[in-house]
Amino acid sequence: MERKLIGAGRTSEVYEYGDDCILKLFTDEIKLDMVKKEYDFSRFAYENDLPTPEPKEIMYEKDRIEILYEKINGEPLLKIAMMNVLAIKKILSKMAELQYKINSMEYDNGAYTFKKYLERAIEENIFITGIEKKNMKEYINKLPGGNKVCHGDFHPENILCSNGKYYIIDWMTGMQGPPAADVARTEMILKNAEIPGRAMFFIKILIRIVQSKMAKMYVKEYCRISGMKKNELDIWRLPLYVARLNEKNSKKEEERLMKIIRKLENQAL
Repeated sequence: MERKLIGAGRTSEVYEYGDDCILKLFTDEIKLDMVKKEYDFSRFAYENDLPTPEPKEIMYEKDRIEILYEKINGEPLLKIAMMNVLAIKKILSKMAELQYKINSMEYDNGAYTFKKYLERAIEENIFITGIEKKNMKEYINKLPGGNKVCHGDFHPENILCSNGKYYIIDWMTGMQGPPAADVARTEMILKNAEIPGRAMFFIKILIRIVQSKMAKMYVKEYCRISGMKKNELDIWRLPLYVARLNEKNSKKEEERLMKIIRKLENQAL
């Protein structure tokens, strides 16, 4: 069947596949166990009535692996927000509602937990010393566990809007854990998402201020909906920022992350 490329990211390319499906074709570095994890988590979310496209089957394209999904004819929430900045508060409120719905569901599978994700990210990190890794592992070991569904990468690009309905996509980072960890990661992404390199310096500063305010608005709205206290996020920020260093960031973002990490280290360790 003929395919039409409609998107590409760090881990995959996305193609139209017929009239009602899309194919997510993973890069060579994404192995079968990770693809199965995304498929299984997507299936769990779909079967438990979370708003997400139906995963249909795992397929193979020569030496690469792909997942066939139900096609959603919609736009990423990020694009909608950029086209209508006056609606950002409403969009953030809808995001918080969706994330609370995810985090309210129980998921008892200790094979992939938030703490294990952080431990692995620390172990693989090339930006910190061996002593820092040891200290971070001890810090993570003291963090609370949890048995709620965490998306692990919940942000506006992973939410599609179609005819007034919202769909959560990209469950590769799905895991079991405490909601505060999941919300703290969303806060971090909203606050530190990369700004296009050609933007003028003062424009970048302005955008960074706006991003920081959006992140605060988001946390405030999630806490209003859920009853969570803002200070519950504090203990997760340091390990999340260190883990973020593993995500193929630009040199400038790496430098910015390291500055934040050093400040958080002084407060936490």
